Amino acid sequence: FRSTLNDSGEADVRFLYCACAISAALDDWSSVDTDAAVRYIQQCVTYEGGIAVVPDGEATGGSCYCAIAALRLMNRLDALSAENLQDLVQWCEARQVNGYQGRTNKDPDSCYSFWVGATLHMLQSFQYTDLPSTQSFLLTQCQGSVHSGGFSKLPDCYPDVLHTFYSICWLSFAEFEGLKSIDPTFAICAEKSALLK
Repeated sequence: FRSTLNDSGEADVRFLYCACAISAALDDWSSVDTDAAVRYIQQCVTYEGGIAVVPDGEATGGSCYCAIAALRLMNRLDALSAENLQDLVQWCEARQVNGYQGRTNKDPDSCYSFWVGATLHMLQSFQYTDLPSTQSFLLTQCQGSVHSGGFSKLPDCYPDVLHTFYSICWLSFAEFEGLKSIDPTFAICAEKSALLK
């Protein structure tokens, strides 16, 4: 899947996920070659256990999320071997350094709490998350002041809507009081997600 109809557009797992999410929401898979999509995701698995945006690329939390969510939507999570899935869980677990980093050797960023946390959630491995550490990162280092509200990407940055949304999603996964359950595959309330099925 590409960002444009001509061959000059980007083609990667982000667009593949979007195509799968739309197909699942519409319950119409006629425009998706699921076998080719699965093969593409398999080619994006990296030597370190993560999943890259493109074959031979670097694994990132966002691309892991897009690939696993797409496989779940296609009911093809079994297309990755047990060893691949275990390696991916270990790769995701290794991204937790107080908060979550999006790539190896990067600083933690609040949005990766969602990308990596949701991937672990979809792989039924969220229970291995160090909840207090990430919760502390989000609530004491990234949460805006009483005057600004929201969550920032990093400590000492201004809050923004994107990082606020993904931080709240992670807090929902961690069953933070007062938050509704989130479906990690669509990143929407579980009760609304149920209407799509």
